[in-house]
Amino acid sequence: MSILPRIIINPDKRKLSIERKLIKFESEIGRNLFGDIPKNHQREFFCLDSKTWIWHEAWKDNNGYNSVMTKYILRPKGGILKSQNSGPYKLLSKEETINLIHTIRKYVDLVSARYQTMIG
Repeated sequence: MSILPRIIINPDKRKLSIERKLIKFESEIGRNLFGDIPKNHQREFFCLDSKTWIWHEAWKDNNGYNSVMTKYILRPKGGILKSQNSGPYKLLSKEETINLIHTIRKYVDLVSARYQTMIG
């Protein structure tokens, strides 16, 4: 049996690993866009793909572990859909759309600046 297949990394697995690392890196920047993170809370905010944004918040309190996963889908013909904890999608209100777009712009600016400092 050849040892070579065990050494060569599957390109698809390598790409997935890189994507996960980038999402983790970017979520560390995005988590602070919604203000200070309370004690015993974890938060992530990141771009999953060209049309999908994720905001995940988890915390522990006297009732145990709580978690909210919010998924935003930017529609090509306008409007943004929102689903929480895999529930039904609802169209965002005008105010919520404006707030999300503002947050996305801030995220893009911060992430771009961080990448620029890394590459010199």
